Amino acid sequence: MSPRFPRQAFADVLAANEKFAETFSAQELTGTAREGLAIVTCMDSRVVPLSIVGMEVGDVKILRNAGARVTDDVLRTLVLATHLLGVNRVLVMPHTNCKMASATAPEIHEALREASGMD
Repeated sequence: MSPRFPRQAFADVLAANEKFAETFSAQELTGTAREGLAIVTCMDSRVVPLSIVGMEVGDVKILRNAGARVTDDVLRTLVLATHLLGVNRVLVMPHTNCKMASATAPEIHEALREASGMD
């Protein structure tokens, strides 16, 4: 691990992963979307897509990015998902008060400049 990010910076994440792995019971999952659904949604952690649509691990392919944007990368992933991973429905799931969806590209660039000095 990089000296900039020492291992102890991730101690909580690694401990949680160990605990999760002890009880993980979905080894039978194949990687296909059992319910044929892909969801494109925001990276905002308040959005809990599986709970929102009443599904479980293995049912859905979830693609997240800032603002739930259908970008070239998302389209490329959806092509793979529809041809290889059982997806036959796509739901774009934005959320209310999303900063990325409500701001223009120039506004986002200006906010980045103000916050970091970089664009």
